[in-house]
Amino acid sequence: MLILIGDLIIPASLILLTWKENLVRDNYTGLANRSPALFAAIALLCFGGLLWELGKIGLRRWPKKYWRKQILAETALILAAALMPYPKAENFWSGLHVLLGYSAFVYLNILLWQLGWDRPVLRGFYLAALGICLSLCILAMSVTGLAETVYACMTSILLVQLDLSTQP
Repeated sequence: MLILIGDLIIPASLILLTWKENLVRDNYTGLANRSPALFAAIALLCFGGLLWELGKIGLRRWPKKYWRKQILAETALILAAALMPYPKAENFWSGLHVLLGYSAFVYLNILLWQLGWDRPVLRGFYLAALGICLSLCILAMSVTGLAETVYACMTSILLVQLDLSTQP
């Protein structure tokens, strides 16, 4: 069931939710400004599943008190970035939104590193997918919805494989 959800349902849902969107021009923040309901569906699907899996896997490797603090910190960063308005005009709020978004991204990657860096197969998959996302962002000269979708799908698949490889 876990494989079905993480390897198929979440990636397929993300692709279906954004099928008619221009993911090279817009990122998820652009979708939030245009279609709050679509963004809410994507956010619940991605972040809910991500945080659930991260919490479950981390509790197998780290003390409960330590890992819960890590998950709460990541949840706070994700919520702050998602709820921070991003007006069209460059101002303090748009800069803060970008800062919080990058902070959540970097912290998530630190957590992923803590959980699975010791597994060479997962590490190779992770680095390849991260390289693809970075290339997409560099080519577009901004964070694109396509890069965010690839990253979300990669993270979902990676967490399922990590979960399966760490089950007692």
